[in-house]
Amino acid sequence: MSYTAKNDKVILIDGGLGTTLQEYGLAILDDPLWSGRTLVNAQEQLVKAHRAFVQAKCDIISTATYQVTVDSLMKHHQLSHEQAEEIMFNSVKIAQRVIDEEKAQCYVAGSIGPYGAMLCDGSEFNGWYTDSMTIEQFKDWHRPRLAILARAEPTFIAFETIPSKKEAEALAELLREFPNVKAWLSFNCQVNIKRSTKKQNDDEP
Repeated sequence: MSYTAKNDKVILIDGGLGTTLQEYGLAILDDPLWSGRTLVNAQEQLVKAHRAFVQAKCDIISTATYQVTVDSLMKHHQLSHEQAEEIMFNSVKIAQRVIDEEKAQCYVAGSIGPYGAMLCDGSEFNGWYTDSMTIEQFKDWHRPRLAILARAEPTFIAFETIPSKKEAEALAELLREFPNVKAWLSFNCQVNIKRSTKKQNDDEP
């Protein structure tokens, strides 16, 4: 489905897919694939979550692929390379099918997390790995997943919680290889706030 921007409209994006699935009784927050495990063995719960967001009038829903790669699917679910690719491809089709069933004006974003999400150690929040990788290494790592999701034709690709400028630059360069793909990048940032330690006088508000 093509997307036309409307400058006067607030765009509502789904959120909390992982915590929503946990509320449905799935123990996913400690799973190496996080919400992506539902693509393998709990698709009915994933469909339920997608449908809830669509019925809540979200404009965009995201695929359950933030923490999923072909290699991680093969490792944790003993799948072949072809099976892992098919599962990632179908993540877009599952979301689109829910939208079609609901007859909703809603769009699909193929979710891609940072390299650090794959490490399962919280490094997507601090980007500690950035200095040890080059822009070309980032591009090589992200390229296969982007290619699979792009082939499934979501409306957008959502590069989410990118923790470093270098990885963002790599993704921007990589997108030049996919001229028909629309995408956005969201960042995970840390801000140091200096707090005043001055003691207030008793008569100060």
